[in-house]
Amino acid sequence: MGKMDNIERLGGQQFGEWYVHDVACGYENNGNNPNIKWLCECSCGALAWVRAADLKRGKSTRCKECGGVGVTSHGGFGTRLYKTWRNIKQRCYNENNCHYADYGKRGIKVCDQWLNDYESFRDWALETGYDDSLTLDRINVNGNYEPNNCRWATMKEQARNRRDNRSVMYKGRKYGTVAELAEELGLDRSTLYMRIFKYKWPEERWAEPARVKVSRQ
Repeated sequence: MGKMDNIERLGGQQFGEWYVHDVACGYENNGNNPNIKWLCECSCGALAWVRAADLKRGKSTRCKECGGVGVTSHGGFGTRLYKTWRNIKQRCYNENNCHYADYGKRGIKVCDQWLNDYESFRDWALETGYDDSLTLDRINVNGNYEPNNCRWATMKEQARNRRDNRSVMYKGRKYGTVAELAEELGLDRSTLYMRIFKYKWPEERWAEPARVKVSRQ
């Protein structure tokens, strides 16, 4: 068992103006007294490692620089829209984020208008048709998170805008994306993508029904 397996999980909790991400580090102090720090995000967007004890005792409630502006004014903490705003920043600027390689490492940024101003992002979202069934989609998948390059889309629409999607010709007709053709053929997008681009199946085999694996008892 690892040294941090039995620690109290603080990820997802709010302490003052700190939002705690589910990322921790720590070391043993005085033999067996864990000194754990959590990756925290202030209401201003600043990231810092904060001791668990300081969070729980109220000793640390915000970053040193921001002065706590915003936490009571925008009222967004805990909402799906606030989490969306927080997540796009994490993808672009937190090297520990599991999606960083596809965003920040590729040079994708969050525009100055949104980076440290949740209210600006919220106002744009509500003006452009946001609701909880939609996801934030970049029109140009190589572009930044900014008003002119973002829209609210269904999961199906967003899947069609993936970087790894490509146009294809099938029976003399051009399909804008693999997802579009897969939907017409009744196949999973990834299955069709693999048949065309990885396994190089001939066109006449693309529409074959997917095999169902039967487990043996």
